[in-house]
Amino acid sequence: MTTILRNEPLWNKTTFRIGGLADRLIYPETNVEL
Repeated sequence: MTTILRNEPLWNKTTFRIGGLADRLIYPETNVEL
């Protein structure tokens, strides 16, 4: 999910934030600050 969100320019900051939190819950080792 992180890679998809990172490569999709149409997502807004809120979606990035929600997706980032979801990814951190699923993949704790992946902490990417956008």
